[in-house]
Amino acid sequence: MNILLKVVLLVCVLKASGKPITPEEGQAMFLDILNNCKGAEGASEDDALGIMTHSIPTTKTGSCLNICVMEKTGIVKDGKFSLEGAVQIAGMGGDPQKATNIATLGAECVSLVGADRCDLGTKIMECLHKGSAALGINPATDLM
Repeated sequence: MNILLKVVLLVCVLKASGKPITPEEGQAMFLDILNNCKGAEGASEDDALGIMTHSIPTTKTGSCLNICVMEKTGIVKDGKFSLEGAVQIAGMGGDPQKATNIATLGAECVSLVGADRCDLGTKIMECLHKGSAALGINPATDLM
């Protein structure tokens, strides 16, 4: 089954049940998306590690991996940062503070455009890191 379809189905089931996903379910879903994007973008293990640590990508393949994951999870829709999608993903783990954090920071990122698809992913991460620093929070633990 297509990974995007799996994510959409999971989101629909979660909305219907009103139950947050378990950390294990979230991790499995994320790893499935990450591995699919890693293959599709020709990304390295180091690129994937950057995603896992919420680091700003430093390579072209890392940037492309980053945007692929954002597209598959609904954080990027129609070539733009989706605040609604980011808040939804942040809230899926059951920690309402993460959704609040991303809503606060993400408002600054919605108007971003990139030179290309991959560049947009890097710009979004830079925006979120800048906002995290201003709020004194850690993007790796306090956003998603």
